[in-house]
Amino acid sequence: MDTVEAMAREDPHVVRVLPTMLFDREPLVCWRAIEALGKVAAVIADVDLERVRVMIRAQLWQMNDESGNVGWYAAEAIGEILYNVPILIDEFGQLLLSYLDEEPFERGAHWAVARVASIRSDIYRNRLNELLPSLESDDAYIRAFALMALLRIDPERAGQHASRLVNDRAVFSYYYFEDGTLREATMDSMVRS
Repeated sequence: MDTVEAMAREDPHVVRVLPTMLFDREPLVCWRAIEALGKVAAVIADVDLERVRVMIRAQLWQMNDESGNVGWYAAEAIGEILYNVPILIDEFGQLLLSYLDEEPFERGAHWAVARVASIRSDIYRNRLNELLPSLESDDAYIRAFALMALLRIDPERAGQHASRLVNDRAVFSYYYFEDGTLREATMDSMVRS
């Protein structure tokens, strides 16, 4: 990622390529593009915060029926941009909640809320009831990231719900930022950690 950041410092237009990679058929390529997009957004924010707002709005447009394209990883991209440019969380962070039940963005919205909550849990504190139903989802990925978000927002309340998931052995895969790989985990291992 250091190379991407260096490229962005030299030529801020490098950001034009990354959003196109969010449409790749290989999930690992998409996740690495998401990570890079966040890093590049942080570099751009140092000189042109409005340009980062435009990047976020472009992803929101990809989540709109009228766009003509489905931005499968748009919610994740927004979450990662906000994680790297936290000054924009107040402006865009709560918008992610409106996609928790919006196909095909449910997974991405849950991941993005958990990601943003890792640095600014306060913006979701009054909206926990929007996340709680996700703990009953048939999708282990959604259950996992709903729980992760809740643990970051209100650990005590989340703990009350986590006990129901302690025997949930459903497997889900996720992107591991530490080494840029996709990994698998089970719900019960997440609850216990």
